[in-house]
Amino acid sequence: MSDALPHSPEAEQGVLGSLLIEPALIGEAARILRQSAFHLPAHSTLFAEIVGLAADGADVDLITLIQSLRSAGQLDAIGGPAAVSALFTVVPTSANWKHYAAVLQEQETRREAIRTAAAIHESATTPGASMAGLAHHLERAATLQGRAVEGVGFKWSTTNAAAVWTREPASIAALSDPPIVDGLLREREVVQVVGAAKTAKTWFSLALALAIARGGKFLEIRTHPRRVLYLDYELKPGTFAKRLSMIADTCPRGFEFQCLRGFANLPTIQDIAAYVKMHSVGVVFVDSLYRTGWIQEENNNDSTARDLAQLQTFTRDTNCSLVCVDHTAKGAGTERSVVDSSRGASAKGGFFDGVYLLRPTDQGEDPEALYVTLDLVLRDWAAPKELPLVAFKWSATTATIEMAGNVPRSANRAASVKILEALAETETVTSKAAIIEATSLGEKVVRERLKELVATGHVEESPDPTHRQRSLYILKPRQTASNRVE
Repeated sequence: MSDALPHSPEAEQGVLGSLLIEPALIGEAARILRQSAFHLPAHSTLFAEIVGLAADGADVDLITLIQSLRSAGQLDAIGGPAAVSALFTVVPTSANWKHYAAVLQEQETRREAIRTAAAIHESATTPGASMAGLAHHLERAATLQGRAVEGVGFKWSTTNAAAVWTREPASIAALSDPPIVDGLLREREVVQVVGAAKTAKTWFSLALALAIARGGKFLEIRTHPRRVLYLDYELKPGTFAKRLSMIADTCPRGFEFQCLRGFANLPTIQDIAAYVKMHSVGVVFVDSLYRTGWIQEENNNDSTARDLAQLQTFTRDTNCSLVCVDHTAKGAGTERSVVDSSRGASAKGGFFDGVYLLRPTDQGEDPEALYVTLDLVLRDWAAPKELPLVAFKWSATTATIEMAGNVPRSANRAASVKILEALAETETVTSKAAIIEATSLGEKVVRERLKELVATGHVEESPDPTHRQRSLYILKPRQTASNRVE
């Protein structure tokens, strides 16, 4: 069994010969190679003896090495003086010693992987075997995976520009990945749905997911059917099923979901990738990103950039698109750009292929509907000149989302919209003074706009119990309980 394990006698001899030719390399070799990297016992013994002599400050040459091995009683076991002398003739120079060392590292990892796999199999199939033992072997396997990835190195695959250049419009268009939602989403993209509280971003995302699964239209936009996996980290299963039934007017097909609220062990990106490949999923929805545990330090640019990179690796390796639902940052009002609207580090800003920002608005004619504008930043599509106006309506058993027209981009800079966004962020009754502070608007402007918003039914006004001459304000719930909106 031992001889059948992966090993390279030639590479082992190459390293040993290089160290004898150039003893100055011994220290570096001892740092990157373990004795177990040498599979053959004679070579393992020779490496340990060479490193030991160098550590003791002795000159490492043929005579010293042979005498040391004889004193330790190991010379005959490795083949005698002739075996040591032969090492000087194995390689002409030490120039390629790092290549030989890399081969040894790879072969050692392969041998350990075989042993670990056997241990995992035995622990998993032996009745009564402890789960702690199995966990230990699995942890070892994860360590070996990391070592294998580190040993691969970067694989260059450059492309000659002349091979892809074209001036044909149809050919240029064909260079993009296929669309999933025309003008919004392509294959292998990572996009973000962002909105403050009470902007119905979960309803929006669920409606988008259902439209993709059935290949129907979404907000009058054509979709191309893909199998959908929806992972919800916030809702209870019954609540999610209720919303699904309210918004889907036909029985969904090609749509799977799992509610992960309360789970101690959440799926990793690798777990999801395995599911996607097994079930041919085309789009994964994650609601909400901040609950996944994938971003370790949300306000740290360096770590956030590294954490988010794994999402791009996921889409590249699976050909699947990823839609992440996220909350706006505090203060992400109309003065903030769309790409900087989500919570956490600014590294998020340029990462996503698309950002769909739902903003509260005072536009819309139906006082019983919730209206938001859809502000878009898209990497591979032209952003619309005007903002889509989206209307949400609820009854006791149904929910609808539909286009209600378009509004100028200047509408997002209106004072009323700033006030609505400030109220959406607080989620509780708010004083006029707090609104002024949050929006940086003048007292007169806030007072007049609040009066209009109350009159049009967008905002509710109530007396301040601490001051009879003051009022408190909150976004008016639409049709149903406020928790249904989010």
